This record gives sequence, structure tokens and C-alpha cells, in this order.
Amino acid sequence: MGTRKASARTPGNDEHRLVVGKNIIGEYSIELEKRFSEELASVKGPVVLDLAATTIIDSRGVALCVGLFKECQRKNLPFSIEASPELTRFFKLLKLDRILQFNEKGSGK
Repeated sequence: MGTRKASARTPGNDEHRLVVGKNIIGEYSIELEKRFSEELASVKGPVVLDLAATTIIDSRGVALCVGLFKECQRKNLPFSIEASPELTRFFKLLKLDRILQFNEKGSGK
């Protein structure tokens, strides 16, 4: 089974989805940060970070999520994260549910 690359796309509505197609670990976090920063430069509506295909995230990945939230906050854009219940629980253990909005998607796909 192949691994999807990260991509960013804008659906038909005003929501902008940043889709991560695999685990966020190591240098991949840096690649995503650059790609998503470029994408956000022209975004005007709500931003959703789609982590549905992500099962493992390291400290750089967590920093990426917080950094995207802060960038959206500076631009006055709503920001949320769509993740599995397991990954959402991980963020809650880090107490990040106090600042980040999560939408649980599926369970153990």
C-alpha cells in the first residue's frame, strides 16, 4: 500500500483543508511547514488540518500544529484539526485541547 504525499486543497466551500497523508515525524515536519506556510499566504477562510491518515506524530509535528494555529490566529482565520480519536486523545494528554479545536474523524481506519 502506497503512502499519500501531503497536499493542500480548497474544496467547493470557503474551507481550506491542509491534508497530511502520512505520519508526521522527523524532517517531514519541516517540509510540511514550508508547504503549508505557502498555502496559507492566500487563504481567506477557515483552515482545517486533516490528520485522518496520521497515526504517529513527534514533537516537531506537534510544533507544526501549534505553529499553524498561531499563523491562522495572526491572520484571524478559524483553525481546527480533524484527527482520529486516538490522535485527539494524544493532543488532550498534552493539554492542547485548551487552545486547539479538534474534530474526531473515524476510529482506527
